[in-house]
Parts: sequence; C-alpha cells; structure tokens
Amino acid sequence: MVRIALALMWAGSTHCLAQESLPETVPEHKLCIHLYNLAEVPLDVLHGATKEAARILARAGIETIWQESPAAAIEAHIVDHTSHSEWQHRRPDIRNYLVVSIGLAGPSGPFPGALGYALPDAQAGVHAMIFYDRVQKLTPPGIISLPNALGHGMAHEIGHVLLGSTEHSAAGIMKANWGRTDYQRAQAGSMEFSAAQGSVMQERASKRLANRAARECAVAIKLQ
Repeated sequence: MVRIALALMWAGSTHCLAQESLPETVPEHKLCIHLYNLAEVPLDVLHGATKEAARILARAGIETIWQESPAAAIEAHIVDHTSHSEWQHRRPDIRNYLVVSIGLAGPSGPFPGALGYALPDAQAGVHAMIFYDRVQKLTPPGIISLPNALGHGMAHEIGHVLLGSTEHSAAGIMKANWGRTDYQRAQAGSMEFSAAQGSVMQERASKRLANRAARECAVAIKLQ
C-alpha cells in the first residue's frame, strides 16, 4: 500500500502506449502489463507516468511492455482480496502479465491516506490499483510533477506485486512515508528498488514468464 506522493523521467524499457504499432508477440523476457485508465487520466500524464514506471522497473531488471486496455474489460473491475494463507492449497495465479488499474478513491474510498494498494496474491483481476485523485491531491507542487508522482506510485505498487509482499522498506521507492528529500530524489530519478529487491522481483517475474504458453499481447490503444 502506498502512503506517499510519488515521481518520473524516461522509459528504460519498451513503452508501447505511444508507438505506432506493437509486435504481435511479446519478447519472452518482457513482462506485459495490462493498464486500465478508469480515472480518465489525461493522455499526456498517463504517457509520462507509464514511461517513468517502465524506467524504474527496468533499472531493477524488469523489462516491461504496456498495453492500455478498454476500461470496460471485466478484469479491470475484479478485486480479489484472497490472502496467501487462504489460497495456499489452491492453484496460484500463473498469469503471464500484471493488471494495473488507475481509478478514483472518492471521499470515502478504501485505505484512507493511501495512494493505492497492491494484491500480490490475487488470482484474478487487478494486481495493483492507484488512486489518481489522491495522487493529484497529495503531489507536492513545485517539487515533483504529476506524471512523475503517478509513475512512481505505479512502480511502487507493481513492486509490491513482484516482491510478493505488502511490506515497506526503510529507504528507496518502497519506502512508506516520504519527505521533501524523497520527492526531490524522485523527481531527479534516483528513487529506485534495492539490488536485493530487484533480485526477488526478477525471480518472480521469470516464473510468470515461464508459465505462458503463448506470448501474445494485444495491440495497445495509441495515446496520440
């Protein structure tokens, strides 16, 4: 769960949302992310945020390919709060992609004060949710840009999923509570995953990639 306002720069991995076309198959080393813009985030903000999230993940050794999908898709609205202890005797989630939704929390939304939440153990639907209205409200003006804040929020929640944990760290992008210095570092592009976190994320991402029989990723909706 993110309890901070977050940041952005340029994409270090394949960023498909603004390309003229996408490959019919995803390279086997790239993790496909289904992105749902339920909050109708302006395209320039969304584009910048996904580029930054991709850059941060690439620095941790996770190459990604992003697909913006229709907001009406069923998986964008499924929220599976099943815990690890509850599904340990059931078939685990072996989807070869992650589902990220950007929505609105509203005045009485879940997890007050949090910019989003992650569901590392979800077997269906959303893996990570970001609350765009809270990102807008909590982003410190003049310190960090809105696309940067949203991009770091996305990377933070995806980090929880790939780490398989909702725990936070004392420093870096997985830190729970940020101060002015953290926001400045984020804007400068230096809030990252640790080497140890990157290793765990790479291992868990590899397991997902190894499970896929077909490596198809639908053509993304263009942002331009």
